[in-house]
Amino acid sequence: MNVLQSSFRLIGLSNIQKCVSGKMISSFFSKASPFSQTQQTPSVSPFGWSQQRWKSYGMEYQPSNIRRKRKHGFLSRIRTHLGRRILNRRKRKGRRYLSH
Repeated sequence: MNVLQSSFRLIGLSNIQKCVSGKMISSFFSKASPFSQTQQTPSVSPFGWSQQRWKSYGMEYQPSNIRRKRKHGFLSRIRTHLGRRILNRRKRKGRRYLSH
């Protein structure tokens, strides 16, 4: 243990013994041999036991008719110059529904 303490002092990590138990230090410095039969267990993440890297898909879009009509509705198209252009373009094309 004195060898570890002196090496920590040389590196500047003198307080690491207070934070980490002896078992963790020994597992920290041990390297798995490519010929060993046992595998090392994964360490605990500092953010919890498991990390979730991706969220599940399909739950993002929660439709709201009020928001849809406010943004893409006929009245909102009529109010602006670009909206009127969109309505005229859809009329010329022969769309059955000009907007929501």
